Amino acid sequence: MMNRMSRIVFSAFAVALLGLGISNARADIILDGGLALNTSPTLIYQQTAASPCVIGGNNCLNGTFDYTVEGSGGSGSLSDGIMSPVYDVSDIEGIVGGTAFTIGIDYNQTVDPQTLYLFSATYNVGGSQTFDVTTVLQTNNNGVGYSDFLLSGFVIPAGATTVQFTATWFNNDGADRYFLVGAESTPLPAVPEPATLSLFGLGLLGVARRAMRRKQ
Repeated sequence: MMNRMSRIVFSAFAVALLGLGISNARADIILDGGLALNTSPTLIYQQTAASPCVIGGNNCLNGTFDYTVEGSGGSGSLSDGIMSPVYDVSDIEGIVGGTAFTIGIDYNQTVDPQTLYLFSATYNVGGSQTFDVTTVLQTNNNGVGYSDFLLSGFVIPAGATTVQFTATWFNNDGADRYFLVGAESTPLPAVPEPATLSLFGLGLLGVARRAMRRKQ
C-alpha cells in the first residue's frame, strides 16, 4: 500500500508530467479530415537530403530533388498560395518509403507567431488531401532546418501518378520550409522549453521541501 511520502512523490511527478504535456489529452493535435497537425511534437526532424523540401527557402538541402523556392514572408493571404513542382508519385514513394507520408514544417521567426491557412496534396486522379484549419503557430524549434510541426495522414491514392503540394501561410520573417519526412530520416527528441523545465523543477522542489518538513 502506498505510504504518505510515496503519495507525495507520485503527485508531484504527475504534476510535472502534465507540465511536460504528457497526458491522455492531446490538445496539441488538430484534426482536419484524415490529416493531423501536431503543434507540439515530441520528436523533430531536420531537413536534409533524406527529407527534401517541396516548398522552402533557397538553403534547403535537396540534392537534385526539385522544389519551389519562396521568399521571406510566406504567401500572406488565402488567395495566393505557393505551389510546389508537379512530382511523379514514384519519386515521392521512393523518398518516404511507401504511400503514406508526413510533412515537416519548419518556421523561422523573431517574436510573432505565424499562421498556417492551408496545406494540400492534389493528385491527378482527382481530389486532394487538405488541411485548412486556420491555425496560429508559435515556433517550437527556431533554427535552420528543424521541424516545428508535423502534418501527417497523407496517403497517395491508388492509380495516382502525379502529386502537387500547395501551402498558404503568413509569417513575419525568415524563409520557411515544408519538407517530406523521408524513410531515412532520424527523429530527434524535442527539447523542452525553458518554461516547461521550470515547472518540472518546481514540482521536484515541492517534493523536497515537504520531505524536509516531515523529517524535522
